[in-house]
Amino acid sequence: GLAMSAYSNAVEEPSEADDVAPSAAPPMQIDPNLPAWEQRRLLRELERDTKEVRREARNRYRLQAPLHRRHHTATIFGGTRMVIFGGLDRFGVLHNALYAWDFAAGSWGKIKPVGEMPTARYKHAAVAIKDALIVYGGSDLRAPLGDLWIYSNHLNAWSSPRPAGQAPRARERTCAVEVKR
Repeated sequence: GLAMSAYSNAVEEPSEADDVAPSAAPPMQIDPNLPAWEQRRLLRELERDTKEVRREARNRYRLQAPLHRRHHTATIFGGTRMVIFGGLDRFGVLHNALYAWDFAAGSWGKIKPVGEMPTARYKHAAVAIKDALIVYGGSDLRAPLGDLWIYSNHLNAWSSPRPAGQAPRARERTCAVEVKR
């Protein structure tokens, strides 16, 4: 399972700079040729959406909990923690962060691995084996992915091994399980 010391050392502390949400799209441009009433309506809508994104980001970092998301994976480690990886939030932003729910403490923590990380994705497969979270495939909104990533709790780092032989085709909406013999 996830070792408590590695988990505790890997939890990211919130900072003032974290109080912003990632942008899902370029800033909206309002057409100056529209009637004034339509421009005002669009500005109010943009202001409301911006406030909602900022409120969601503040709550996420204050609680160290993931944003509401879909097509992520939630993987159990040793019956003590659930680790969430990836997914698509309601603002259309893909994620590659790791969050852990500690069953005993009843709290979330953001895990901040060192080094290179997998690209943000959703619809991927993940499985926990011993000290590792193994992630394969998924999609980056453009095309299916065919890469393999392993998160080591002991090292608090991701690696991307290059197995020998023919790799499976890139895929999304798949699953993974550990088969014990």
